[in-house]
Amino acid sequence: MKNTPFVTQAVASAAVVCAMLAAGNASAAGDPQTASDSVFASVGIGGLNLGYGKRVNNQWGGRVMLNSGIKYDNDNESIHGNHYDFDYKSGTGLSVLADFYPINDSGFRVSGGLQFARHKYELAGKASSYTFNGHSYSAADVGKLTGEAKYKSVAPYLGIGWESKPSATGWRFVSDLGARFIGKSSSRLDSSNASTNAALRQDLATEQSHLKKNGAEIVVSVGVSYSF
Repeated sequence: MKNTPFVTQAVASAAVVCAMLAAGNASAAGDPQTASDSVFASVGIGGLNLGYGKRVNNQWGGRVMLNSGIKYDNDNESIHGNHYDFDYKSGTGLSVLADFYPINDSGFRVSGGLQFARHKYELAGKASSYTFNGHSYSAADVGKLTGEAKYKSVAPYLGIGWESKPSATGWRFVSDLGARFIGKSSSRLDSSNASTNAALRQDLATEQSHLKKNGAEIVVSVGVSYSF
């Protein structure tokens, strides 16, 4: 199946972290104030997050969360001087994070791990004229213009966060600020008239390289958790 490698990577990583957290229960039992389970919900730039967290000891913990993904549309996006209808999508994803708490009982943490989700943007030309590879074309010359860029589905994540009442059970406020690195995109740019215009085909092949971008996305979220 087409999605099997993506699903397998995500499930395998989640299973490894869950096993590590479960293995920490023995050491956690002697320190109930800082070794607690939690469930949480947060919302941010990347959408809605729902997850489970575990404090193994005073300094280490981990989280597994599901993310809803987002859609973003811009009716007038300019890329390399050409105007497009821009549609960005990130699919439902899974994050597997390790949390390090450098200051005891402060609630401050440094987080790192992997996020699994599909990221892409789609383009539709909406200009009266275009410039590809330094050559000008009218909209009639180009015909229907469409494009797409896809990023890697496995993204390393690095960030910081804070949670209130880190040593107490019950409700907490939680927040995260970080970045995920989704790599350089693959891209395509197609014209309905390119099959009959060799010069246009060549210029489009050059122009699509400008759609390839190194992906680094800021991740900001705030929410609540319940620790028990």
